Amino acid sequence: MLSKMTGLHGYMAIHYIDISHRACIPYLFAGHGEQSIQEVRTVKSILIVCLFLVLFVPGALMAQQQSLVQDTQFGWFVAPVLKITGISNQVEAMAGLRGAVLLGKWFSIGLGAYTLISDFKVDVDGTPENLSFTYGGLEQDVIFLSDSLVHGAFRLLMGAGSASLGDAVSVDRFFVAELGGDAEMNVTDWMRISVGGGWRFAQGVSDLEGLINNDLSGLLINFAIKVGRF
Repeated sequence: MLSKMTGLHGYMAIHYIDISHRACIPYLFAGHGEQSIQEVRTVKSILIVCLFLVLFVPGALMAQQQSLVQDTQFGWFVAPVLKITGISNQVEAMAGLRGAVLLGKWFSIGLGAYTLISDFKVDVDGTPENLSFTYGGLEQDVIFLSDSLVHGAFRLLMGAGSASLGDAVSVDRFFVAELGGDAEMNVTDWMRISVGGGWRFAQGVSDLEGLINNDLSGLLINFAIKVGRF
């Protein structure tokens, strides 16, 4: 009997040493031991991943930030702009000016403002009234392959618009967004010609008789001459 107990204790001791070596946890039953070993392995994997993130990711981010600062080139441009656009299902012309700061060669941010220059009339109680329409706001470009002779850009404007009819004192104000794409040509180191298209969204038009959001929203063709430091 004592021999059997001694043998059992020896088996348990050997099993304990083996598992302790593998997972640092004592196990008396094979089934529970295998499950716990798998859990420990999972925890080890998580710890290894966390250690990698702590040791290597901050250095990689710091290196990226240093590279970003060193490679960033600042520039600027101003541009007169002509837009051929739809207003209430008619083709009209708008003109304006925009200016922006270039952050590197792929992104610009600035301001733009545009106003209706063609004679557009709205029938109000049988009397034609001239429409005054102006909008502008924050304008951004994402530029692709800017060093190529011909390259592309996505353009986004978000801001506000105002409109009035005739000599009316009240002015309707509303939200305006414009999304478009342009093809640009590098004419010289300091001049670019841009041609593109887009869509203008007007939301909140309410105080203009005979006009709604859709009348001041529509397709547009955009022409610009950019002059500056690129």
